[in-house]
Amino acid sequence: MNTTDVAVEGSIFHLPFLATFPSPAIREYIRIFALGLILSLFRDSIAAIRERILSIFFLTASFREDTVAYSWMMVWLSQQPTWRNARRVEVTTRDLLSVGIKSVWDHSRKEDSSSDKMWRRMTFLPSLGFSHMMWYHRHLVLVYREKENIQSEFTQSQIETLTIRIFTFDHAILSTLLQQAKNTFDAVHSQATSVFIYDTMPMGRWKQLGSFQRRPFDSLILEPGVKESVVEDARDFLNSRDWYHRRGIPFRRGYLLYGAPGSGKSSLIQCVAGELGLDVYIISIKKERLDDSGLMQLMGELPERCIAIMEDIDVAFKQELTREAGDGEGKSENDGKAQAPVVAIGPPKDGSVTLSGLLNAIDGVGAQEGRILFATTNKYLALDPALCRPGRMDRHIEFKHASRYQARELFRTFYAPGDDAPMNPNGSLMHDFKTSDSKHEVSDLASQFADAVPDESFSMASLQGYLMMYKTSHQEAATNIADWVVKETEAQAKKSGKI
Repeated sequence: MNTTDVAVEGSIFHLPFLATFPSPAIREYIRIFALGLILSLFRDSIAAIRERILSIFFLTASFREDTVAYSWMMVWLSQQPTWRNARRVEVTTRDLLSVGIKSVWDHSRKEDSSSDKMWRRMTFLPSLGFSHMMWYHRHLVLVYREKENIQSEFTQSQIETLTIRIFTFDHAILSTLLQQAKNTFDAVHSQATSVFIYDTMPMGRWKQLGSFQRRPFDSLILEPGVKESVVEDARDFLNSRDWYHRRGIPFRRGYLLYGAPGSGKSSLIQCVAGELGLDVYIISIKKERLDDSGLMQLMGELPERCIAIMEDIDVAFKQELTREAGDGEGKSENDGKAQAPVVAIGPPKDGSVTLSGLLNAIDGVGAQEGRILFATTNKYLALDPALCRPGRMDRHIEFKHASRYQARELFRTFYAPGDDAPMNPNGSLMHDFKTSDSKHEVSDLASQFADAVPDESFSMASLQGYLMMYKTSHQEAATNIADWVVKETEAQAKKSGKI
């Protein structure tokens, strides 16, 4: 027996048939391969036994990042005190409202107001890639977060999955936890509006862009009755599902907001969303690689109660447009000349949305019901009549430049004295109000301000931009507005080529 034979026969992993191979190297390779195969099978067996035990004694639930239930659970987990004492946690100072997590102020440091900048928003979460233990109603809960790679033709991305295992045979425990998580989520977001965009890469899905504080309804200044009318109409629609169905009318509502830029179209949508407690879904028709079928899919995947927004719908189509003179209906907001409806020439480019595709997505057979659609445009006459008809755009609301009423109310709102006024770092009011200042003084200055602003000559956005230059001095804002109007009027004349 040679040295190699002794090594093989004396090994702790003895395979007698290896002696039939003449080459010692071949015998060694086979022995290593067999050992690896047996160890792999043993490991897989252990994992299978472990999963079997967990499935018998633990109730398992998984939540994908692109589902609402995932947000419920992440909010609930962030509120649990377990993570503040855990040995392995994820600590973030980012504002996590985009995934439904409310950050909290860390007041553990007793510092004076001069060091406020050192404070950070902190949230504690179970870290990725590790199994964590916690207790819920005297039941052991295992929490595990992992990220899954998703490969597409163009790119690669990751989607997180949250898995929880509850040591129980009672399925009601999971239902109780989910209900509590949803209640926690609703409480956190009672004053927030979530905004979603459609992510076409790597696979089509709605993705939460962020959550923002709801805009106070009184902060939007339009002509009397306009915003109230829209909110009441939208609220009546949401409460009229049975009425629509009994009459065979598709349960959808559309609003077309048109008019001057910066006049409050987007602000009205924000206020309606906040007032009705609806999330906002932004639909970008000009998005790259979005075609008719893709638009139909994303419209069909909208939730039942939401606000969908199509901004600047007049420039949404990737096809050449021309106008035929001589129609004479209406006037353009830009030059006041009569213009005719738009006529499309030439076929649409590949991978773009066509007018017929948009119309089908809005009110076709597969269009989602229960949603409210807002479309905005600065060029009302550029829209095809088929897009503007009732059933697609049920109400048309015109926005003009600021009236004197709007200018006066904007000033009053901007400099309203009270507890909600902006504060200086030392805790005093940011405005230059004195003890003798009152709402009456602000009202007088507001009238002075409005009298100096020509009616329907400037947008609300431009007037607000002016007031921002005097956010700590309402008197200077009222005094200097006349000079600002003169300069802006001359600038507009030069831009339009009139001088």
